[in-house]
Amino acid sequence: ARASLAGGDWEKCYKYISNLRMWNLMPHKEEVQARLQKQIQQSSLQIYLLIYGPQYCSIDVKQLCTMFSMTPAAINKVASRMMLRGELLGAWDQPSGCIVMHNEEVSRLQGTAMLFAEKVSQYVEMNERLLDLRNYYKTSDYQRNKEQKGGENRRSNYSNKKSYSWKGQMSRTSRY
Repeated sequence: ARASLAGGDWEKCYKYISNLRMWNLMPHKEEVQARLQKQIQQSSLQIYLLIYGPQYCSIDVKQLCTMFSMTPAAINKVASRMMLRGELLGAWDQPSGCIVMHNEEVSRLQGTAMLFAEKVSQYVEMNERLLDLRNYYKTSDYQRNKEQKGGENRRSNYSNKKSYSWKGQMSRTSRY
């Protein structure tokens, strides 16, 4: 269903979904399937315009009507909403009933900015790897592994604090 929806074949997608066995268990299945069909048509139109729109100079609304079995008003609504959101770079040509596509090429400044952003992301990723490696060496698991191999002097659990008070006298607990 996904592949047919991405290719603009909404009928095949709807056929796959409507042939599921779960529809027999659903109450009011005809109403739900009618709404689902309308939603699949709109989604398929949106996906088609997003994927194949930049390849066209202009797209005829009549052709879209036949492809997606929708009214010109419904196609106008979907395409206008996409244009307002900035998803579709195009404009309506009312006399001819076409969507005129605007193909934007990346400027030199935008290309340089994109290269800079890629390099920054590479440096950030490299730093994160180094930080993870550094933290690994500081963890107790690494220290235990090193001690088991005998690579580090074992420290006793006793502290090196003196048993004398600050006045130089012995404390009550240290009698020996």
